[in-house]
Amino acid sequence: MTRTRSGGRLAVAAAAVATVVTIVVYGTAQATVAGRFAAAVPCGDGLVGSAVRAQSGTTGVGLDCLPTDDGPTRSARPYFDAADWLWNPVPEDPALDPQSEAMVAHLATGDHIANTVDFGVTLRDTEDITEDTPRFPVSFAQEGNWGPDPFAGETIPIPEDTPIAPGSDGHLAVADPITNMVYNLWMAQDGGESWTAGWGAMTPLDGDGREENGSSTGAGIARYAAVVRAEDIAAGEIPHALFFSTNMAAPDEVRYPATKTDGSNMDGVDTPIPEGARVQLDPALDLESLGLSEGELTVARALQTYGAYVGDNGGARMGFLFEYVPGSSVYSDAGIEGDYASLESIPWERLRVLEDWNGGQEPDADPPADPSEGPADEPRERSGTPPPTRSAPADEPRGDEPRSDEPRGDEPRADEPTGEPRGGEPRDDEPRDDDPGAPGSGDRPRSIPPTGDDPTPSTTPGGSGSTTVEPLRDIGEPTGDATGATLTVGDGGDHSSIQDAVDAAGPGDTVEIAEGTYDGFSVDTQGTAQGWITIRAEEGAEVVVEGGGGSDQGLVDINGAAYLRLIGLSVRGSDTHGVYGAGTDHVVLRDCEVAGSSDGGIVVLDSTDLLVEGCEVHGNNARGTSASNEALSIVNTDGFEIVGNDVRDNGEEGIDAKYEARNGIIHGNRATGNRGPNIYIDSAHDIEVIGNLAAGATEASKSGIGLAVENYSDTLRLADIVIRDNRIEDNAGAGVDFWIEGSGTMSNITVENNRFSGNGRGAITFATDSFSGENRIVGNIFTGGDEPPGEREGFRLLDNALTEAVGDTLGGLGGGR
Repeated sequence: MTRTRSGGRLAVAAAAVATVVTIVVYGTAQATVAGRFAAAVPCGDGLVGSAVRAQSGTTGVGLDCLPTDDGPTRSARPYFDAADWLWNPVPEDPALDPQSEAMVAHLATGDHIANTVDFGVTLRDTEDITEDTPRFPVSFAQEGNWGPDPFAGETIPIPEDTPIAPGSDGHLAVADPITNMVYNLWMAQDGGESWTAGWGAMTPLDGDGREENGSSTGAGIARYAAVVRAEDIAAGEIPHALFFSTNMAAPDEVRYPATKTDGSNMDGVDTPIPEGARVQLDPALDLESLGLSEGELTVARALQTYGAYVGDNGGARMGFLFEYVPGSSVYSDAGIEGDYASLESIPWERLRVLEDWNGGQEPDADPPADPSEGPADEPRERSGTPPPTRSAPADEPRGDEPRSDEPRGDEPRADEPTGEPRGGEPRDDEPRDDDPGAPGSGDRPRSIPPTGDDPTPSTTPGGSGSTTVEPLRDIGEPTGDATGATLTVGDGGDHSSIQDAVDAAGPGDTVEIAEGTYDGFSVDTQGTAQGWITIRAEEGAEVVVEGGGGSDQGLVDINGAAYLRLIGLSVRGSDTHGVYGAGTDHVVLRDCEVAGSSDGGIVVLDSTDLLVEGCEVHGNNARGTSASNEALSIVNTDGFEIVGNDVRDNGEEGIDAKYEARNGIIHGNRATGNRGPNIYIDSAHDIEVIGNLAAGATEASKSGIGLAVENYSDTLRLADIVIRDNRIEDNAGAGVDFWIEGSGTMSNITVENNRFSGNGRGAITFATDSFSGENRIVGNIFTGGDEPPGEREGFRLLDNALTEAVGDTLGGLGGGR
């Protein structure tokens, strides 16, 4: 086929080998790319646009013809004609990002893979679409939640037998010459008379390839753009820039051509890379001397010439998006073997990061809006934020039976915190996860939609000044200058002790503490919604709280505190708890360290509206199994967020939400090396556990994430729990364990899009069958000796995948949107 410009859109002219070309490029279940490579004959004039040649006189891998020296070549810009960022080679001597070296040091580590199957992209080009192609309406599961219908009610043409990649993201991109639009779908499903999708966007076929209404990728770059096509690999040349996802995408910076970001720095590196950033492989490299496979060589040439853009969160360090061509041998013929094929022979340490898309050769065109604002049609609430790209491996789901060595579960202790737990129904004003029964959701995993701010940030070490994962809940914390006085503590200050300053403080006041070591303290004065009390370390100061003071419950006692912030304090060596608060309301602990407590580290019970952000909680529970409470215990608390903390090497559970704790989110934390479970949800409800690392629980009966009903609970129920996008690995016990101590029920539990690896007692174990409601285990990746659970009454199992290990950084946070 040939493409000609007509009336502002691409017109399609049939050529003699049109049918052959369609099969060559895309394939279906009935006609695959592999099947048509046979005789090596001269290529006909019809091989234009979708031609399988790249250079005169060269034979691409798997070609069914030999290109002649004077034969036709591909159209220079067959789509997105205005996308200079996509088609322009990197200029000579580009200006580099000041942090290029630091970013590349991280980009060079971990896995570099080709997403060819599970999270490949189904493409339908203009030559696939005619006036006779059936057109379908599309219903979006998240219409209304994240904005109006991004297709504005238009039908889209989809050829019969269009395959969709088996991974949970289900990407489909259709270039329609009839309407001059490209339709991009995320979580596409064929419904017979209509199609469904989670979300999507449409972009002008002759435009710049940037999404302005709706979205199909984290960065708002059209899914149709920058994908490595089967024809590119067959030809040995990719004539455009590439698209990759990464687990080190910066959470708060966007560069052109990105229109937004879902970055969350999943792997917690110190120099993340912004979405929209362009990278280039050193053009001075002699690629021919490196022994690369034909496929790697093709990718490397494109990286030298055109570079690649950060476009999404992903589980691998660099996961490149390839066209989904089921049954084809094009990729394997070129040495790109299997899904998640390793591209490790490319010298990734020789990358460089450009200052802007064009290396400073000309100003950025239309720099994007502040990502904190987000597109107007995409709300910023938790239910309107994008899922991380899945770059994790998958084969066909297995239905293996549960292992026979399931752990007994997490045994209770008799020294749980005092205070009568009170029940409570979920608050009506709390944001909830997307409804699994929403239109178009079908049996697909409930991934978070592609709209702009990711609620699945992953592991970010805590500690003073280290918070990089943004909170998702707003508890009314004030911004700007304090409303009251600043009371200083330390040499030359207003007060010599923290306690004296706290006693003198009132609503709106700030207690600012100079560097030094101080006794513990109790907070008896309450702030107000208009005037919070802030107790903080002076900028850059190390403020250590240890020794005496406080109360017999905690070295820092915040019982009954309201509208209080503790910022940048190191609370060490308490004989009881580190920070202890019962009956608190609107409390923030930020960038604090709590270490070496005999009992729990941070314990909050019978409270409302709590935020613990960016803290290091380690070496607590020195009494061992006799210790009261866990490293970070949230008990019977309504409305809480635990985000970006490093909870490690504690003698009991790491993060524990229990006994009617509710309406909470635990995300972006590192919970490692605790006795275990690293994260424990016990007799609680309406809680999301998202994008955490739960690794290395040390006790053989303890899991990475424990889900339980213990006898201490009033309600004896665990309900409406989401465990999503976590890395759960190398725990001595199970990855996830379900356990009921005596009697009780579990209902509406979702275990979704997690990555399990190397857990001593298997990935998921059950010490109870007491389930009701809709319980799901969907879209998870099992590797490193872990296996999916077998069919189980009370659970729906879908799209889980068993695979060979592909490296430590894949996360359960996988593949493409």
